[in-house]
Amino acid sequence: MEIRQALAEYADILDDCLDWMENSYRRERVEEELQLPGQFKSAAPRPVPPSQPAAPSARPYEPSQSAPRQPDMPPPRHTAPTAPAAPAAPAAPAAPAAPAAPAAPAAPRRSIWLNSGSIPASGGLNELAEEISGCRSCNLYLLRENTVPGVGIAGATLMIITPPPADGARGNPLPPFEAEYLGKWLTALKLTPGEVFITPAVKCRTPGGRPPQKEEAAACASYLQRQFKLVRPRAVLALGDAACGVLTGNPADFPSLVARDWTYAGVPALVLWTPAEVLANPKRLRKPVWESLQQLQAAWNALPGSSL
Repeated sequence: MEIRQALAEYADILDDCLDWMENSYRRERVEEELQLPGQFKSAAPRPVPPSQPAAPSARPYEPSQSAPRQPDMPPPRHTAPTAPAAPAAPAAPAAPAAPAAPAAPAAPRRSIWLNSGSIPASGGLNELAEEISGCRSCNLYLLRENTVPGVGIAGATLMIITPPPADGARGNPLPPFEAEYLGKWLTALKLTPGEVFITPAVKCRTPGGRPPQKEEAAACASYLQRQFKLVRPRAVLALGDAACGVLTGNPADFPSLVARDWTYAGVPALVLWTPAEVLANPKRLRKPVWESLQQLQAAWNALPGSSL
């Protein structure tokens, strides 16, 4: 066999091996025309199956001319090409630091007057409260959820009479915003919850918070008079026309008595607008309210036995 024919056969064998290792198929034989002795033309690009990408053309083996191979040495071995290393997965971005939690706002200070319902009644007031809870002297008992006899202790300096109880009231009959504003008045007078007894004009909530009817006010008037005797206050403060009505017997007396000095059962008394009315008209009512409260304080301090 001539050397050119042997080299051509050897090249075909190498190509078949590469085809089987890389693509698992055998190409169709293509007759090639060798060029010079010892060299041969590069093989034509291998056909690529439709489902696989084109593979780079294999470079045929060329014997080195500078160092001729010994006759008894085996032909060089073609190793299967190694698969390219998979690119390293990009490092996951560091999670942003969680923002520092904002400092919790300081809890607003609650007025001590909002919790004045915790002051237990005493001196016979508890027994009277039990009696009030079973009252059926008017039709309000048919709709009430509970009675509100009042809050405070016997011997209080000031007895305050309010409108009918607010919705859900248990101790202090006023709604929270009015109770807090009334507390500011009393704090300005240097009074503490233990020096005040607060009770509503009628002991049951009226439907929708309406003013009490004449028979409803009359049914509770006797309870108010008994509370006054048990508490023995040094002064009385009535808030609104309903409170004025249970003292005088007629709510229509309110306009003639509001912010004026008078007495009830021998002690200084004062009729004022409700805290809600003052909050609704601060420019017109705040100054006369404060001046009247100062006059009431001066009046009870002028009573015999007062400690100034």
